[in-house]
Amino acid sequence: MIEDLSVSKFKNLVQEIRAKSMLLRAHYEINGNNVYFMQSQLDAFFRYIHRNRSKMGKSIFLSLETLASYIKKMSKNEDPKKLMKAIKKEKYLIFRLWLENKLKEEIQKKHK
Repeated sequence: MIEDLSVSKFKNLVQEIRAKSMLLRAHYEINGNNVYFMQSQLDAFFRYIHRNRSKMGKSIFLSLETLASYIKKMSKNEDPKKLMKAIKKEKYLIFRLWLENKLKEEIQKKHK
């Protein structure tokens, strides 16, 4: 799946955004603890959304930027309880449920 998403060409920006965000989440699922790898993936994602900022609405751009910033914090092992509280206050955030589930998993790991 990751390879397919990495090399696929899409007909429109919406499909491309979905694929890029899915790819970023997949990389976190597989390599979340590898800070250097994740930093590289996040840098590429940030460059992509900033390069295409004028083609997407403000709320989509901010939602993607917020998603990436939380994945970055999670890959650096920031306190999942603090991140969970912060996520609840975010106005612009895509895949909120996925982030919350990942944070719940981290909280459960720490309590075992």
